[in-house]
Amino acid sequence: MAEKRESVISVVPSSIRTRPTFHSAPSQQALLGAPFFGIEPTDGMSTVSGGSTLSGRSGRTSSADESLTTMKVLQNFDEVVARRSDPELMKKRRERRAKCKSLDGPQRQNCQRLRNWVDGNQRRARPILSALRLYRAPPLPDDKDLIELARHFYPPRWKLTVHVCDFGDNRAERFEVPLSEIENCWQERPDWATVRWIHAPLGLGLVHSSVEDLFLHTKKNPGRAFEHAGSPGWPYPETEVLNFRSRQNVQDMRDTFMILSELAKSKPQLNFTPFEGDVPTSDPQQGRASFDSGEQRDWSSFDSEKGRNPYDAVRNNDLRYNIKWRAHHHGATLGYWNLVESDMPWQISEGIVLGQLGPKGGLKSMGREIDKQALSKHPSFEKAQLVRNMFRCFHRADGCLLTLSAAVGIDYLDKDFPEYLEDPIQCILENDDASAIGRAFQAFAETGTSTWHRKTVDWFLVYLITEVGVTPHTYRQGHNAVSVVTAYQHVVQDLKRRRYDPWRRNETVLLVREYLACIDELTAVCLILTKKIELFEGLKRDCRKFERDDIMARKEPDDPEGVSAEARASWAIMMVKEQHDACKKLLADLQLSMNALFQLRSIEQNELAVVADNQNKAILVFTAVTIIFLPLSFFTSYWGMNLNGMSENRRTEAYFWKVEQAVVAEDAAFEDGLKHLGEPTARLI
Repeated sequence: MAEKRESVISVVPSSIRTRPTFHSAPSQQALLGAPFFGIEPTDGMSTVSGGSTLSGRSGRTSSADESLTTMKVLQNFDEVVARRSDPELMKKRRERRAKCKSLDGPQRQNCQRLRNWVDGNQRRARPILSALRLYRAPPLPDDKDLIELARHFYPPRWKLTVHVCDFGDNRAERFEVPLSEIENCWQERPDWATVRWIHAPLGLGLVHSSVEDLFLHTKKNPGRAFEHAGSPGWPYPETEVLNFRSRQNVQDMRDTFMILSELAKSKPQLNFTPFEGDVPTSDPQQGRASFDSGEQRDWSSFDSEKGRNPYDAVRNNDLRYNIKWRAHHHGATLGYWNLVESDMPWQISEGIVLGQLGPKGGLKSMGREIDKQALSKHPSFEKAQLVRNMFRCFHRADGCLLTLSAAVGIDYLDKDFPEYLEDPIQCILENDDASAIGRAFQAFAETGTSTWHRKTVDWFLVYLITEVGVTPHTYRQGHNAVSVVTAYQHVVQDLKRRRYDPWRRNETVLLVREYLACIDELTAVCLILTKKIELFEGLKRDCRKFERDDIMARKEPDDPEGVSAEARASWAIMMVKEQHDACKKLLADLQLSMNALFQLRSIEQNELAVVADNQNKAILVFTAVTIIFLPLSFFTSYWGMNLNGMSENRRTEAYFWKVEQAVVAEDAAFEDGLKHLGEPTARLI
């Protein structure tokens, strides 16, 4: 196999690394008041949970309900605090962040210049002002900047970074390869590794489906079927992930795709080849160059007796052929912009994912503008955007696990959440304080599979999908940040308070729109959480069946002290149900509040109608009085004038009536002329 950029995972200095102490979970009521789910009780402290007792650090529970004993897998709170104060770890993180920001900053500027160019040309008055030389439109960035911008936010598929992690007894190793070498990763693994986990950052699309297909059919050795957690005829679990990204990053990605994909129709240089970064050739000398630089790779480890060229083995001709065949099969256009569209995160408002998903499944972006979410009205989430995407898992009986998802975002909320939002997207996945996927890379770095209840790919799949599926939450850092549910509570309270503001024109319309936006968000979140509950309940039934089959086959657990997969699923159900119930109550409260708003505004309109009716009556009386006395005033004024007695006045009353008739005739002629001019001309006048 080609030489890879290998690095052994190191999480915590050995002086503070200890095997997590195991204790039973407190009741749900106790958990709501606990500062952190994974904090262990101090000596002498006890917590009652359905008859179970925690005392000291004994590590065993007397509770009969083992389904909630999942704290064994959660990170110890003391270890979290210790890691955050590790100077070496924080230094590496700062260096990585500075390097990514140096690459991300110029591209954000290019994106802003591109936006200015589009907005300047789309405004109606600009062409007129430009013709009069009163306005100069912003220039379009040059082709080099546009190409760099496209490749920054939407890298060529073959240059995407795939993360590979091997787990063995008391050992774990992690390395990264480009997507062009992914096929080699699932064909073999080290002898010491029990499980190999491969994570590719691919959203739903042609490449996603082709990678999944090759993984499952390269070695026809399917893993245990998750009959209840999977879909009918498709025994592989998948879930929709909710996480946070910077609003600016989501806007930049959307603008870059929408504008450049349209601009590529008139600029061929922006219409990249779909397999850019993977130049096909049968010449080994041409294939020696690295995919992203001029560095030389060692090809001596490849077996030339298999009848395949070493370069072809690395460059995945099977994957290229599969993508081309799949595009033809689905009647899809095989183009660069069609392949990278799956990288865009879905917005909450862009619909609900229903049923089994294929290359043409998922949601499609509806425009450049991103939604101003109700959640962003809370100060903690002012610059954040709640997004969603699919997380799919595929496993084989030989111990290989493949996960596919474009969901790279912030899963764990803590006091540094605003700082995480400023990080380039490339840094988030490697930050295990922010990303659940990054956390899973680090969770078993020191112990490997030694703490697993069963050292199987099924157990790790359950651990991974439950860790990702319950996010976003604030438990990992001890609730030192505002949770999503709490933020929505504040937003709902503010909307309810504004019901009683004095009536102003158009204010009610704006308030109702904010109500509807918040209702739409909470409805989508509730539906996603409902599907997660169904997934985890099915997962629990499957895990119970697996455990029963293992017991029948006389397979003892590898670590009886470790948390079982069924217990892990039960913990996930409890977590998601808590979030679901809270969101459902907020949604019901919001709907009742909006109904009350309508009733209140209806009463106000009735009051205003009564006031208006009184005013109309007063005007009617005034009009009647005017009709009676205005002619009298006119005649008394007219007949009371003594024109003959005025000095230097030679006009008579006959002259007055002549002038009056002329004015009336002219006015009548003008009105008749307007009728013949037509409505457009009259409106212009």
